[in-house]
Amino acid sequence: MMDDERRRHLEAKLLEALALADAIEEYAVGAMLSATIMHLRTDRQDA
Repeated sequence: MMDDERRRHLEAKLLEALALADAIEEYAVGAMLSATIMHLRTDRQDA
């Protein structure tokens, strides 16, 4: 069985990875929204 120190270390690493995944997801959503807005503006200007 894993000792407590090793378990705490792995839990901390997991929390860091989850925080990074959340930040990447927020960035990706923001980029998609920005691209969508730019696309809609281009469509409106072409009309």
